[in-house]
Amino acid sequence: MKTYERSQFKTENNETISYFLTSDDKPKLLLIHGNNSGANHWLDVVDKLEDKYSLLVPDLRGYGESSYLTPIRSLVELAQDVKELLNFLEWRKFSVIGWSLGGGVAMELAAIMPTEVEKLVLNASVGVQGFPMYEFDMETFQPILDKPLTTYEQVENNPIYVLPMETMKINNDRENLAKSLHGLTASTPVSDEFMDVIIDTLLQQRNLVDADYALLTFNVTNQETPAAVGSNKIEQIKSEVLIVHGDKDVVVLPVMAQISKQFFGDKAELVVLENAGHAVHSDQWQQWHQVVTDFLEK
Repeated sequence: MKTYERSQFKTENNETISYFLTSDDKPKLLLIHGNNSGANHWLDVVDKLEDKYSLLVPDLRGYGESSYLTPIRSLVELAQDVKELLNFLEWRKFSVIGWSLGGGVAMELAAIMPTEVEKLVLNASVGVQGFPMYEFDMETFQPILDKPLTTYEQVENNPIYVLPMETMKINNDRENLAKSLHGLTASTPVSDEFMDVIIDTLLQQRNLVDADYALLTFNVTNQETPAAVGSNKIEQIKSEVLIVHGDKDVVVLPVMAQISKQFFGDKAELVVLENAGHAVHSDQWQQWHQVVTDFLEK
């Protein structure tokens, strides 16, 4: 699998952001990865798009090869890191694709850089009101929907959202990590070679509880959730928006994409791809590529 030379950027708060840039002479496209992830999760996409776009692909703070000196409590902190990198590289006009958690970061970025972000693709993205979490019935392993999590301590101590992944990481349990990651696709499993790369990247993450709490409390609407008062930053997003989601996504359920579309209204287009899971871009590459590039180039 093709890899790319890494560079490092130091933010104002002394974090080191690792990133790679494929070129600087084509239409500019920023790719933001999700949780349990990193820049390397985009390698299959980068290899297929680099002839057409200049691709900037960072590891967010606490992921991959980037540092984690100051813990985060919100996605806007990750967006601020990326904004500093973009300013350093003098990217004045660009489009963004944000996957999962990266979609939330992309929304925050589009809100704080409204004139710079031209097109915004929310790729199997966390919804505009965050990622709700609940207490679980440990006999049935079903969420108790009238007991939503609202605090950092509840996220940290929940036996479902954090403990299984952290246990597999501590034990370097690559077999079960692979099973978990294969669950991101519905019809097109990734190759063994790519699976090794993304497991290596997943094992580098140092901020799972903090990132989960940031997802829980993310809310750019004007309505409250049990965990967060809405910031209404959705009104600051001026770019055109494409929401791409898989109909078999079991991580961020398709209904979350529908809710996001309702809040964006006519500003956004929603496309649901059939037989696609959470890794919608690799699960249904041809459909995804057509939909996304048509949107970016119109």
